[in-house]
Amino acid sequence: MVTLIFKLLERDKEHLSLSKPEKFDTVLSRCSAGEELLRGGYIAVREGKVITGKSLIEDGDTIHIFPPLSGG
Repeated sequence: MVTLIFKLLERDKEHLSLSKPEKFDTVLSRCSAGEELLRGGYIAVREGKVITGKSLIEDGDTIHIFPPLSGG
């Protein structure tokens, strides 16, 4: 099972089962908040490292997802 943890968003967590590794964009599009995030952008972190939509996600991964942030 993959756990997606949404930070600073209305969603909290979502769990998805994977039978084989999938690209992160594919995994994200399967969850309810995915479509909005794919349009607006996101920062995804696995084990302390930023990943991209092309990164392969495997069963057991935990991904923290942040909306794009800016400031000054």
